[in-house]
Amino acid sequence: MAKNILIVKLSSIGDVAMATVVLDGLKRVHPDAHVTWVVEPCCKDVIDGNGFVQKTIVWDKKGWVHNLRRFRLFNLAKEIRNFLVQLRQAQYDLAIDLQGLLKSGIITRLSGAKRRIGLNSKEGSRIFMTETFYADDDKRIASEYKQTVERFFHCKEPLKMWIALKDDAVNKRNHLLAEMKISDYLVFCPFSSRPQKNWPMERWAELSVVLQNEFSLPVLILGGPEDRETAQRTVELSGRGLYSLAGQLSLAESIAFVAGAKAVAGVDTGLTHIAAGLERPTVVIFGSTCPYTDPDGYRMEIIYKGLSCSPCRRNPTCNGEYTCMKEITV
Repeated sequence: MAKNILIVKLSSIGDVAMATVVLDGLKRVHPDAHVTWVVEPCCKDVIDGNGFVQKTIVWDKKGWVHNLRRFRLFNLAKEIRNFLVQLRQAQYDLAIDLQGLLKSGIITRLSGAKRRIGLNSKEGSRIFMTETFYADDDKRIASEYKQTVERFFHCKEPLKMWIALKDDAVNKRNHLLAEMKISDYLVFCPFSSRPQKNWPMERWAELSVVLQNEFSLPVLILGGPEDRETAQRTVELSGRGLYSLAGQLSLAESIAFVAGAKAVAGVDTGLTHIAAGLERPTVVIFGSTCPYTDPDGYRMEIIYKGLSCSPCRRNPTCNGEYTCMKEITV
């Protein structure tokens, strides 16, 4: 039985959330293991406070690059040393690289773990592993992480995501809802890091009106600071019952709002996948990407046109038309 286990899954928010299914499997096979998770700052709130993770180590990649570019070598050396001290505090029996990139492979190797498993290892990271595994094209949600558990730990039982909820974030949510005089509500997660993954904002405004007429529930838009202006324009398009919280919440607070929603609709973005993991009724709209089509037990409805050019992922061929998303109507 492994006593100390390291998981390296650095980003992104949705991928880190889906990777938590590995915790479900590990705790069944190694129930007494001490689990440490290495993550980037942007995803820390997904893991922090998780009852299955005893320690979170933050790898501040952007901070390292910032210091390097400005030749602040003393600061960089100090940050690297502090990170390595944290990483090597435990003697790991097992380390699992769920990122599969060179950077995560190096971190996994530096951990000193005796057994090092790499999932979908690329960029040469497989040289740092004692075992590697390449997942099949399985259309279940979080399939590559579920396959990892099934392959190495022989766990065939249904696996679920474990998303952390922080008390202070829940308290902030309740305070804001009281100020807004809202009890029950719906949530929209309409923003992603790539425009080809987004549904037109006028459709979100139209959908909010339909939901208002059907359920008489307010709808809250979640997003980051960069989404604030677009979210506000969408509120103005809707005219009633749609409120923007974009840019006003931390990730932990956004997760708390998702957890309390009656239902969630969103695109291929972290908060949408988190909504599924929190077992909220969820509608997800896919177009240029389609990471899964099988909810595998989660309360999800997946909308995906599956055009001949889909999924194009990071290489759209439609000259910015994003037809795969525009053809989906309310």
